Amino acid sequence: MLVDTPQSPTLATPDAGRALEVAAASRLPDVEIWGAIHTQARAEKVVAAYLEKKRVRHYLPLTFTRRVYGARVRHSWIPLFPGYLFYDAGVTDTKVVYASKRVARILRTDDPALLRADLANLAGLLEMEPDLVRTEIHEPGTPVEVVSGPYVGARGEFVRRKGETVFVICVHFIGYGAELAIDESCVKPLDPDED
Repeated sequence: MLVDTPQSPTLATPDAGRALEVAAASRLPDVEIWGAIHTQARAEKVVAAYLEKKRVRHYLPLTFTRRVYGARVRHSWIPLFPGYLFYDAGVTDTKVVYASKRVARILRTDDPALLRADLANLAGLLEMEPDLVRTEIHEPGTPVEVVSGPYVGARGEFVRRKGETVFVICVHFIGYGAELAIDESCVKPLDPDED
């Protein structure tokens, strides 16, 4: 991916330099028409490296995880949406993408503006909260916008499940989103005409 210099916040990890490198590599490039790549199992980073080598603008949302194995702690950057990454579908021939030999299929959206807005929203929040948790979108929630706190301007849905409410940043095209804990007083419902 073609990226500028890293400007992401430093994470409090033993490998903060690597965290900055990953955060910069996962920054959303300016693309007009995004497409989605559904990769073979566990091939997202391999396909991303291939696209980088071919100078194809792409976006692989990564999330920071911490796992404890006995006395050992392992920090990792893993794909937020297993099996998916996004590429510049407006200028890239699909033959170039399929040549990676790790692509299951390429998906084109009927609403490129919505996908672009969803990815920009997600990328902005991942820069501030690199440890977002993936969730599947089963039913629509209440569309909201964050009006106070560090996430001002972020849009998503408030979803109620099992007695709790969570803020979900949706990527509608692939049916996944990312959860964020946020107080209900920090958001306002969106008018249906605002979308």
